[in-house]
Amino acid sequence: MKLPALLALAATVTAQNVFITVPAEGTEIAGGSDLVVQIIQPGTQSSHVNIGLAIGLQPCPPEELCYPASSVLGYALYAGAFDPVYNPIGSSYQNFTVTIPERTIKGPAMLGVAHAGLVGVMGSPDLQATSVQVMII
Repeated sequence: MKLPALLALAATVTAQNVFITVPAEGTEIAGGSDLVVQIIQPGTQSSHVNIGLAIGLQPCPPEELCYPASSVLGYALYAGAFDPVYNPIGSSYQNFTVTIPERTIKGPAMLGVAHAGLVGVMGSPDLQATSVQVMII
């Protein structure tokens, strides 16, 4: 495969990523509280069909590392449709309100998102994950 074709393919696949914009890294969240999670999907030039999205919370016990969201999402806070609305700045977003389990272990935790979609004319399956570290208080 020629380099320009490879770069075009890489740009197509990475253009479908989603990002967590709210909450910010390090946000303090109380167990038992509601939390707004905002997911943004930058604009894309290729065809893309959103299949769904999952949001999870993974407590990070003291002296242990959290796993990346691509490996472990933790407690499922949401699993279902992802139907973002267009934002005039060139991206789409959707807000989700989830409830943090009351008995969540206090301390650092990873809020993770897994997003599934179909990319391109042939509908190639695409799965990506992202996360932010938060603090359960």
